[in-house]
Amino acid sequence: MFSVFIKIYIVRRPSYVLFIYLYFSFRFGDEGSVRLLVVTLLVLLGVAYHYVKKLYGVFLYTKYMRPFIGKYNRYRTLIITILTCLVAVAVVLFIIIDTSLRRPASLVSGVGMIIFTLLMFFLSKDPRQAPKNLFWDNFMDHFFAFSVMPVIIFFSASIGVLYYLGVIQLLIEKIAFIMEFSLGTGAMESLHAAINIFVGWAEAITVVRPFLESMSISELHTVMTNGFATVAGSTLAIYILYGAPANHLISASVMSAPAALAMSKLFYPESKENRHRRVETVKLQRMGTGIIDAASVGAVSAISIVAYILASVIAFFSLLEFLNATLQWFGERVGLSPPDYPPLSFELICSYLFWPIVFLMGVAPEDCRVVARMVGIKTFVNEFLAYEDLGNVRRNRINLIKYLSGGYISGNQVGNGITNNWSNISLQNLTVNTQFNNLLTNGSAYGWSSNGYDEVVLQGTNITLKGGIISEHSEMIATYALCGFSNVVALGIMIGALCAVVPDRKQDIMKVSVRALISGSMACFMTACISGLLGDR
Repeated sequence: MFSVFIKIYIVRRPSYVLFIYLYFSFRFGDEGSVRLLVVTLLVLLGVAYHYVKKLYGVFLYTKYMRPFIGKYNRYRTLIITILTCLVAVAVVLFIIIDTSLRRPASLVSGVGMIIFTLLMFFLSKDPRQAPKNLFWDNFMDHFFAFSVMPVIIFFSASIGVLYYLGVIQLLIEKIAFIMEFSLGTGAMESLHAAINIFVGWAEAITVVRPFLESMSISELHTVMTNGFATVAGSTLAIYILYGAPANHLISASVMSAPAALAMSKLFYPESKENRHRRVETVKLQRMGTGIIDAASVGAVSAISIVAYILASVIAFFSLLEFLNATLQWFGERVGLSPPDYPPLSFELICSYLFWPIVFLMGVAPEDCRVVARMVGIKTFVNEFLAYEDLGNVRRNRINLIKYLSGGYISGNQVGNGITNNWSNISLQNLTVNTQFNNLLTNGSAYGWSSNGYDEVVLQGTNITLKGGIISEHSEMIATYALCGFSNVVALGIMIGALCAVVPDRKQDIMKVSVRALISGSMACFMTACISGLLGDR
C-alpha cells in the first residue's frame, strides 16, 4: 500500500524528486541537507497518512481498530499510563547520560525545569485538579522604518498566500490534533495554541471568538496564556533583523505552544468536563479570492501591526530613557555613580532581580546579569527592546572575536595578533564555550578589559562594546526566554481587547489575567530550560 503511494507521489512530483537527487548528489551531510531530508520525510509521511486514511480509513478502522478498542478499552488508561512512564523514563535517562557526557553544566537547566514545574504546581489554583499528563547612509539612519517594517508587510503577504493555498490551515489542524491528543487539552484550546504559532494573539482570538462566551474559566485562562507565551510569526522577522538567531527563534515559537498549554493547565486546572472536545467544530477559511488578492489582503492587514510596533517602540524607548534618567538622578544623590558604582538604571535593577531565574535556566553565572537584564526588559516593557539588547550583545561577541583575530570592526582593522592561538581560527570555532568562557574570565590576557558597567574596552582602540558580552550558549537560552508577549504592557492590551470582544466575561477575564501572565512567562522559561539542557552551544 505504502509502496503504491510512493510511486504515485513520485510520478506527480518529478521536479521535486529531481531537485532532491541533484541536491543530495552535490551536497549532503551539512546542516541544511539534513533539515531538508527530515522535512521531506515528514511531509511524505503526512501525505501517505492522508491518502491511506482517505482510501482505506473506514476499512482499517472497522476491520482492526474497532475490535481492538472494544477488547482492550477497559485497560486503556493503564496502557497509556505505562507507555507514558516508560517513554518519560527513557527520555530522562537519555538526556541525563547524554548531557553529563557532553556538557554537565547544562544539567542546571533540568533542575530549573523541575523547580519551575513544582512552583507552578504548589501555586496552582487547585493542585488536586492539575492534569497528571502535563509535566548606513540615510537609509541606515532610518533602519527600523525602512528595513524592519517592510519585512513585516512581506511576511504578512506570504502568510496570506499560504492561507489561500490551504497550507497554514493544514499545519494548524494537524498540530492542534497532536497537542490535543498528547496533552489531553480541549479542542478549542489546542486549536488556539496552534494558531498562535503562525499569527498573533489578536488574530487567533477571532477564530475562537464564538466560543469565548461559553468557555470555562480554565479554558479562558489557557487562551490568554497562549497569547502571552507565543509571538506573532510576522514579528519573528524583526527579532532576526535585531540580531537574534533565526533557527532558535523558529524553534522557540513552535515549542511555546505546547509549553503554554502545559503551564496553563498546571497553574489553573480544569475542574469540569471540557465542553469543546472536537477540533472539527471550527474550519479555518481561506484568505482572498486568488493568490494576488490573498497577498494584497495579507499586506494590508500588516498595516495595523506596523502601526502598533512603531507606536510601542517610540513610546517605550522614551519612557525607558525617562525612567533611567530619573533613577540615575536619584542614584547620584546617594552616591550610586561612576567610577565607584555603575549608574542606577532600570536595567541594573532587573539584572539583579531576575538573576536567580536565569541561573535556573542554565545561563552561566558570569552571564546571568546580562541575560537577567534582558528578561526584565521583556517582562516590564516589551520583547522588542529586549531582543534589540540581545542583538547588541551578540554583535559585541562577534566584534570581540574580530578584535582578537585582527579582523575589522566598522571598517577599521583592529587587533594586532595579541593571541596567536586565536588568529587562525574561524569565527564559528571561536564560539566554542570552553574557549569563550576562558576568554571572558581572562580578558586582560587577551588585550581587553571590562569597566564593571557591562562595557568592554578594547585596548589599543577607541572602541567600547556597550551592553556586555555573553557566551553563545547563554545567547541561545536568552532567545528562548524572550520569545513571548508576556509583559505588563501586553497584559493591559489583552484585557482591553478581550473585554471588548466578550464584555459579559469581564470579571472572569480580570480574575485570571495575572495568573495567565505568570503562566505565559513560565512557558517561555521552560522552553529556555529545554534549550539549555539540550543545546550544544
